[in-house]
Amino acid sequence: MAAPGRGLAVPLDIDGYDPYRPYTEEPQAGGWRELRNPIGGQRYWNHVAMRITTWSLVELLRLNGLEEFLLVGEWGVFVAVPENKATYEDREWGIPLYNDDRCSGRAVGIIPRGTIFVSMGFPRA
Repeated sequence: MAAPGRGLAVPLDIDGYDPYRPYTEEPQAGGWRELRNPIGGQRYWNHVAMRITTWSLVELLRLNGLEEFLLVGEWGVFVAVPENKATYEDREWGIPLYNDDRCSGRAVGIIPRGTIFVSMGFPRA
């Protein structure tokens, strides 16, 4: 058996800021906010601390917005799985995919069964 304190992993004693730590326990002062244009109704995102505003979902994902919205619970990760026996046996079953967050008009596609997807939350009015 190893001597006490030898061969065991122990945290480093670092006073103050640790540049190698990937997260903090307390929330950051700024972060991503999901907003809606009051005139046209389109979504856009603003990062308070970095002073970035983007209308592009692709840019938001490149700037790690997905992780932050999942952590704070504004977005969710789901799997497309039918819930009753009749639809579960249907191999062509899927969830209708709409062009906007109001699910209005005609579906533009189908999310196939078994697909893992992220659903964006709705901004508070």
